[in-house]
Amino acid sequence: MRIAVVVAGVLLLASGAPSAAQEAPASARMLAGVVRDSATGFPLGGAVVRLGRRQLLTDTAGRFHFEAVPDGLPA
Repeated sequence: MRIAVVVAGVLLLASGAPSAAQEAPASARMLAGVVRDSATGFPLGGAVVRLGRRQLLTDTAGRFHFEAVPDGLPA
């Protein structure tokens, strides 16, 4: 069985000036969203989400969150 995945509710927000702990450029952004099954609409936990060279797994509610996403992210 093949499951189609749709990324929904993606947010790209300006983070403003970074804190000393972040050490991210002022132009860095945050990217977050939820991965859902396109047939049922249910969130998919454990899905791999890739952004450039980075990747992570969604939590049990299908949520993901990337910090310090630079402008002009390389492919």
